[in-house]
Amino acid sequence: MPPTLKTSNIKVSYERRRKHGVVHQLNWDDGQWQHQITADGSVRVDIFQEELDQQWGKKELAVLSTAGVSISRLDLDGSFSSITDDTQSIILTSGCTIPVLHTLQELWIYDIDVDLDVFLRILAYTTACTEITELNFYVCEVPDKVDPGIIPPLLKEGGVKVDWRSKAGIWYRLDFNTGSWKRLR
Repeated sequence: MPPTLKTSNIKVSYERRRKHGVVHQLNWDDGQWQHQITADGSVRVDIFQEELDQQWGKKELAVLSTAGVSISRLDLDGSFSSITDDTQSIILTSGCTIPVLHTLQELWIYDIDVDLDVFLRILAYTTACTEITELNFYVCEVPDKVDPGIIPPLLKEGGVKVDWRSKAGIWYRLDFNTGSWKRLR
């Protein structure tokens, strides 16, 4: 196991689908998987800004997705930079990229300012994630309004929720018909 991984705060886990899911978390000291009990049956991955020098994350995510393992949630906390022009990869602040994760269910992006161009590329990336149900912008600045004609139809048809929590702590959901944000809570 590379020494840089052992000193990081990255938590690597996977879950087996069962009536009562079993979570296995990697112990960095001995390289063995430890068991925890959960009711859910999927993987959650957190990538924090201070952990971005880890090249392995990109490869592991792609392997999980290609193998058909559901990735319940990908948190990009201070690590999101942009989306490639072809909308096929997330660019992290480290310069690493994460390819489309077909089995990703939720994508959470934290604490960034998103202009309209990047926002639309994020929406396009999301449509390529065939199991996606939620896209969340947490404490971000997002466009006030989006022309509903340029919102990818697959988002509307797939029932994907696009939510935003403002810096004021108020939750909104993107209305695909009007392109405006509707207050939730």
